[in-house]
Amino acid sequence: MWYYGYKATYITDGLYLMLISINPANQHDLDILKENFRGFVREFMNCSIIGDKGYIDKGFENLLRQGKVYFEAIKEIRQTLRVCYSLATASENMIKSFIERTKYKILNKLRKSIETNFSKLVAMFSKHIHAVSKKGLSVKLLLFTIAYNLKVLDEVNSIK
Repeated sequence: MWYYGYKATYITDGLYLMLISINPANQHDLDILKENFRGFVREFMNCSIIGDKGYIDKGFENLLRQGKVYFEAIKEIRQTLRVCYSLATASENMIKSFIERTKYKILNKLRKSIETNFSKLVAMFSKHIHAVSKKGLSVKLLLFTIAYNLKVLDEVNSIK
């Protein structure tokens, strides 16, 4: 029997991957995050997390902040300049605009490295996973993740 319609949710530090859940593909990412809220806060207290805008809403962002988890949504960098009426306001906006552009350039570089890690994980294994239960699928994905992390660890050690 083939299982279709599941998605794996991973977290990463930019190098290693950790499988946190397997859910129906039609479940929204924000709902998955909300279901795993307590563990997420316990694991990432006093950390900043980056992710897609779809992972967050203002209410949940405030709830995470109360748990001392700081979520930074990656959004499109806008290259537009504001028309300003006074010199002081123009300088202020240019500084804010420069800082914001710089911040999002850095975040987008991080995002690209994270997406590259997931692409490497997918490339290492077959496109179809035969499993007879959700538990079997979970075990296979966990083993793939362990194999991927061991390969990364080997690469890191060979650089040193």
